[in-house]
Amino acid sequence: MTEDEAAASDAEDVPADLWQGSTAARIDAALAALGGTAPWPTAREMLRDLLATDGPAPAGEDAGAFADRRATALLMLGDPAAAVDVADEAGRPPSSDALFLSGEEQRACAAALPGPSGMATGAEAAPAAADVLACRLFAAADGTGTAELVSTGRPVAGVIARAAATPGPVAIEGLDPAGLTAADLAVLARRGIEPEATVDAVTEFAAGLNDAGLSRLVMSGAITPFHRLVLAEAAATRGLLAGERLAGAWLAAAAAERSAALSGNGRAGESRPERRRARLFATAAAERNPGARLYGVATLVKAAAEADPLLTATAAAAVAPLLDPAAIRGLDPDSRIMAARIAIAGGAVDAAAAMLGIPENRPDALSTAIAADPELTALSLVAFQEPPAVLGREPRTVEIGTWLAGLAGPAREVATAAIGLFSPEALPSPDPAAPAVEEAVAPVPAVWFALRAAADAGRLGETAALSLVLLEARPEIGAIGLATALEGFRLAGFDDESRRLAVEMMIAAGVVSGLAPGV
Repeated sequence: MTEDEAAASDAEDVPADLWQGSTAARIDAALAALGGTAPWPTAREMLRDLLATDGPAPAGEDAGAFADRRATALLMLGDPAAAVDVADEAGRPPSSDALFLSGEEQRACAAALPGPSGMATGAEAAPAAADVLACRLFAAADGTGTAELVSTGRPVAGVIARAAATPGPVAIEGLDPAGLTAADLAVLARRGIEPEATVDAVTEFAAGLNDAGLSRLVMSGAITPFHRLVLAEAAATRGLLAGERLAGAWLAAAAAERSAALSGNGRAGESRPERRRARLFATAAAERNPGARLYGVATLVKAAAEADPLLTATAAAAVAPLLDPAAIRGLDPDSRIMAARIAIAGGAVDAAAAMLGIPENRPDALSTAIAADPELTALSLVAFQEPPAVLGREPRTVEIGTWLAGLAGPAREVATAAIGLFSPEALPSPDPAAPAVEEAVAPVPAVWFALRAAADAGRLGETAALSLVLLEARPEIGAIGLATALEGFRLAGFDDESRRLAVEMMIAAGVVSGLAPGV
């Protein structure tokens, strides 16, 4: 299944009537409060599905205005292709920014360049100078422009000015990524980044890009494999990139590095951490021995976590397909538990259950190892729909109080919220003599009341959107707010996604030391 097919399949699971019962004012309030700052992949996917689903507009709502509102939000969240699709399905003209950033320069330029009558065509009668100049660059027969392109109209800086004056890939040193237009980024994606740019320069450049711009460059075919890897890891850290695309970037960089080494053209001083991760992935993928493959996979996931804890879930999703449950079952108990951790982190929950096996058919040594592993137990309580079938014991018999007490800060907040929501009977009873947990504060009041009202009225889309708003208010919301947000997703019908999101949050917070650095 391709990534597009997978996205379409996911969208089919979203209820078509999820926005029914809401009003334009309520939806506007929910979307306006979303800043797109939730970094977890599943949170991004859920919001993208909410906005991209081709369902009817709320009663009394203008379908065209509703589509425009969703397309604008999708563009802000770094999914310009979905923004274009939403506009097209509603028969609305997509914005030029969405067209440029989704790679549809031809459509963008049809509106920006003058038509046969001398008037601009399409919906944009007064195109920006940057759009016009970018389109002239695209139309140039030799793929380059001349300095005279920027001599008319208002002064133009950035990528377009550099591309007009110099053929070939663009030098990014000295560019302010935050000031680049969508047309600038389209030109950069077409031309590519100058190969001589250092990885540090590309890293800094990626950090300054908004989500839509970063997504556009990641999918560019003109970017070198090494630079694309830096961009891909930055996108994965923001929750913008699926695991299979990160795997592709690792493989491409590893292949390019091997080719350069064999040809004697390898550059000195390029022993970079991201390249090490690419080599680890390629080595693990080529390894036939299940134990050696698992060791390579585990080393890669740990390396990704050390680079950025938020990269861990996407890294695990990229490597989870390399772990064959049948082969894992032949390994020792510790290896099976390690593989199950990685599979859970990557969203392969069924594979993780198969690796562990049901209690009746697994060796006593594995059952003993599971019982002595509070981290795996915590993950299982959250990730599996029926944890007793996997753990071999009822949650109320689980002893994780000492382990929870050993956590601190965000790790304790997230673990308490997730386990308390999905397996509350596993939490130890509070000690009356114990001091109050300072982090267990109430969520942002206005959002909490709006979320409860939307959930009680069955307004599914509004409930899920407000749950994301609540998550973006972290860390002020505390454990109670985190649990409320996750519960909101479940009330909106996204139980599996809520569990996966909770796992990602646990990993990012350092709850699971086998996958992420401790807090």
